Amino acid sequence: MSNSSASSLTRTTGSNRFYSPPVFRKNQRQQQRRFGSGAVEPHSKTASDELTLSETSNLDRLLAALTPSVPAQSSCEPRMKGRKTGESSTGSYFRLEDLWEAFREWSAYGAEVPVIGDGGVDEATKMYYVPSLSAMQLYALSTRRLGEEDNNGAGSNNETSNSPGQLVYEYLEGTQPHFRPPFHDKVSILASEFPFLKKYRSCDISPFSWFSVAWYPIYRIPVGSSLKRVDACFLTFHSLSMSVHYPMISQPLSHPCRGGRKVHGVEGSLDISLHPFALASYKLRGSILAPNRDSEWQKLDSLLQDAGVWLHTLQVKHPDYQYFVNRSSH
Repeated sequence: MSNSSASSLTRTTGSNRFYSPPVFRKNQRQQQRRFGSGAVEPHSKTASDELTLSETSNLDRLLAALTPSVPAQSSCEPRMKGRKTGESSTGSYFRLEDLWEAFREWSAYGAEVPVIGDGGVDEATKMYYVPSLSAMQLYALSTRRLGEEDNNGAGSNNETSNSPGQLVYEYLEGTQPHFRPPFHDKVSILASEFPFLKKYRSCDISPFSWFSVAWYPIYRIPVGSSLKRVDACFLTFHSLSMSVHYPMISQPLSHPCRGGRKVHGVEGSLDISLHPFALASYKLRGSILAPNRDSEWQKLDSLLQDAGVWLHTLQVKHPDYQYFVNRSSH
């Protein structure tokens, strides 16, 4: 079993996990020079933009913004009837290499999260979050080894069990955020040591395979003073499978893994959106992204509980999760 751990890397005793790497500070200065000292966006809001913003909550916009989408791949042959597989009944799957590639631009410039203040769309702003790899576990399907090809080349499997399978790769980050490279850079480093990180497909691994991403704010547009903090941080959990069935989980997840939800893109292309199935937050209460309704706080509580259920079921000691839970007032 390949086991990569960050426990041996340099640690610091500081507890400040908000940071602004030089590459992003440089990008912020370029934005300011381009659009003026107020950093006003060149794109003016239309009535349609305002309607879209006003119809959704900051939480929904955050979850949507932090959802990676990858090109869907189709099986060469249909699935066998009466058989259980690790993938959806349509036979679609995605390549892990495409998933990591989806983080390239976010790793360079940050993921854009539109936010509305208490004053409505007139106080709309955009937060930018840099992703870093927080944790990953890859489990092999019980029916065959990882990397083995089926005769049809689609990677389908005859059946899966209630067991998560054999743990073949694990990474648990333990360093302070300001010492971490962006997500895409980190995965590239790990893939140089474990090439199958880019060669695997979602249909090669157990439905219990997953990864988590730590998101830290780097800047906002427009810049300037705000009565509310802008340093809220988030930890999202994503499935590496398109299956939504987890029979091993004794306590059902409030928001089941929705890795198989597909959306049509341009020219009829099909993408797979890997929505977060769990989430933890830090410094959220009192921030510009804090929910305004009790129902949204309840949803956040459910997502946090789902993270705990997932980690407890797989018996994972997740450093970032423990940090967020121990220090979050939410």
